[in-house]
Amino acid sequence: MGKTGITSKKGERNGVWSRGMGMGGGRRNGKGAEKISKVDAGLRKKHARLTRLLNECGMSQEEVEQIRRAGKAVGIEIKKRGMEVQGQLQWNAIGRLKYNRRYREIYPSTMSGYLKSEKENEYTIIAKARCGTLEGVNRVWAGEKEKYCWLCGKGQDSIEHWKEECEEVRETNLNVAEILSGEGGKEATQWLKVIGKRKDVAKKKAKEKEMEEKAANDEERGGEIV
Repeated sequence: MGKTGITSKKGERNGVWSRGMGMGGGRRNGKGAEKISKVDAGLRKKHARLTRLLNECGMSQEEVEQIRRAGKAVGIEIKKRGMEVQGQLQWNAIGRLKYNRRYREIYPSTMSGYLKSEKENEYTIIAKARCGTLEGVNRVWAGEKEKYCWLCGKGQDSIEHWKEECEEVRETNLNVAEILSGEGGKEATQWLKVIGKRKDVAKKKAKEKEMEEKAANDEERGGEIV
């Protein structure tokens, strides 16, 4: 009776553990179930994120499978498509800007094939030129100094001036429409990049000169006081 009672109690206790923790009984199995649940939640979250990315890029699961069969990295291809879509959205948004009327007649509704095939910074430089942020003449909030060409100091800081008048800028056979539409290809982006870098250098030198003059004036005033 005693032996049977012990066995009975052990059996009862094991039954309680099994019912309480689930999945085969025992504490380890209970923790295992919790771990599996977290893994499942992570997979669901990852799948939802992938679905969202595909929707944003306009890609289907079938396209993803084709990419896999072609031996390409799915993540990289999705990123490429995403960059292209974002670039086109940016392109369209810039075309709708109220202060962008000057270029609306010459802009295509879509990016050129060259820009679609290049890196993000390639179409970004064209987009900046397109909305006028590269030109000081469009910075209505800035002082008059910003509106003059930083390279020659003679004309307005604008694409038209750089191309037609500025003696400090390398000549290009591209017209303004080709530069701003992206149809000018790599020549257009490189032309704009060089101008941007040279402007940065000119601004830096002007700032350094201004600080030197201020320091000299402060020193002179200090000497007068003494």
